[in-house]
Amino acid sequence: MHNDFAKGHYTTRSGRLLAWGDLDLVEIKNLGDIVIFKNVCPVAGPMQEGALYYPKFIYEDVHKNIWVSESQSIVRLNGNSFKRYQFDIADRSPQYIRSFSIFEDLKHNLYVTSFQGNIFKYNPQRDQFEIQSEKFPHEVEYTGTTRDHNIFIGAAKGLYESELLKDGGFSKPKLIFNTPYVSYVTKL
Repeated sequence: MHNDFAKGHYTTRSGRLLAWGDLDLVEIKNLGDIVIFKNVCPVAGPMQEGALYYPKFIYEDVHKNIWVSESQSIVRLNGNSFKRYQFDIADRSPQYIRSFSIFEDLKHNLYVTSFQGNIFKYNPQRDQFEIQSEKFPHEVEYTGTTRDHNIFIGAAKGLYESELLKDGGFSKPKLIFNTPYVSYVTKL
């Protein structure tokens, strides 16, 4: 990687190990006696078409698209395809580490939530994100779905839980753990 600070890693459904930092999005291949770091997509300091701009988070959807959050946008990668979806300045992340969180409901609708708690649903027919009337708590740093059809939301005021509804969408989040600034959740 181009610097000493990796922001995260993600294992895709097919077992690919991806890692990212400010200047990289790489696939790590362990071949037993050698490890190969392969660039997945160019990353550039000033924003450029066809290059990521300070990637913050990665998510793979059910269609095997890789979605990458940036400070004020989301990028969809699929093979050699690159598409950036720009959001309003009001949804720009004030943070160095986090910006948009991404999840799917039980009908595989893709949602993006900004750090500010605004929720956007991807409309594949229009190929755009549409703002939703629902909101998540302010300062969202994490979303993650569980096997029992819930979504955890880490935010400034604590950990929230919402149910993924069988007909699509989600219920209103409820505060379940009053510990401030939840930035990540993992099962032990």
